[in-house]
Amino acid sequence: RLEKIVSDFLRFARPSDPEFSAVPAGLLLGEVQQIFTPELARSGIRLVLSGDGPWRVRADAAQIKQVLINLVQNAVESIGREGTITLRARPERKWLGGLERDTVVLEVADTGKGIPAEVGKRLFDPFFTTKEDGTGLGLSIAAQIVEKHGGALQYQTQVNRGTTFGVVLPQSG
Repeated sequence: RLEKIVSDFLRFARPSDPEFSAVPAGLLLGEVQQIFTPELARSGIRLVLSGDGPWRVRADAAQIKQVLINLVQNAVESIGREGTITLRARPERKWLGGLERDTVVLEVADTGKGIPAEVGKRLFDPFFTTKEDGTGLGLSIAAQIVEKHGGALQYQTQVNRGTTFGVVLPQSG
């Protein structure tokens, strides 16, 4: 446990710079789906890939997969047993870094418990956690990685209905 806290802290304190390339959004989501599907089937959780378009993002594939894996793990914990996690990519025109840009939003949507308002206020605070064995760095690190990509991490939630996290990244053009 202490080892995980230290390694998470070091990753938070010294995140590596992304090595950018044009990555198909559907490929990232598909690889994350392959990692989790066998394990989740045992918990009655379906991991669905939806809307696989031709969009590419400007990203470090390994780093963005790390972010998506973290979001799927959080979704699994929110659901517990019997539910659905949907991975999808969609294009959207958004303001990023003070400019309106073509982006791709990589979404992780779950049918879990949702996030209570008092927790939502502190969601990205380093070391804030509601998990017994959590470090409170997962979402902080994820947000930091996405920001280094010139993107944004956003979420929408409804208590007892679920949460959707969106990784907003510049479209590769």
